[in-house]
Amino acid sequence: MNTIAYNPIFWIFISYAVGQIISEILIKKVKVKWFEDHNYISDEWTKWIGALAFGWLIRHSFMGWFNKKLRLKPSSDIDTLKTLKREMGYAESGHLVAFYFLLIVNIVFIYFGLEWWYVSTFFFVNVVFNMYLVFLQQYNKRRIDKVIQSN
Repeated sequence: MNTIAYNPIFWIFISYAVGQIISEILIKKVKVKWFEDHNYISDEWTKWIGALAFGWLIRHSFMGWFNKKLRLKPSSDIDTLKTLKREMGYAESGHLVAFYFLLIVNIVFIYFGLEWWYVSTFFFVNVVFNMYLVFLQQYNKRRIDKVIQSN
């Protein structure tokens, strides 16, 4: 189990690449509007599971450097907010694709008999680095919607 193929961090970065590629295809072919307005959990659940604390960690660590398009400037106008919301939808679709990709990889690992502790750890890493980001983006999109509706 010392090879890079069993390294969860390696698979997270591979899943991001797969998510980006498939998201770009979806954006070009389907226009991912569905992701802009779809919600999986409420604000209360987002807070309860700790996604907002994870968001703080993202903003205050090296991970905050990854997607520069998802930055809000204090002087943003309505058009900028709508663009930001659309970019969040694109990022969300990428993380969902990455989550499902790694879920399939996890099932393959189970099929090939990897140890349960590894498969469980791998699944946990997948949830944190993909689904938590989806929940965080949805929370932020709902906040943007409130600002847009109040203007």
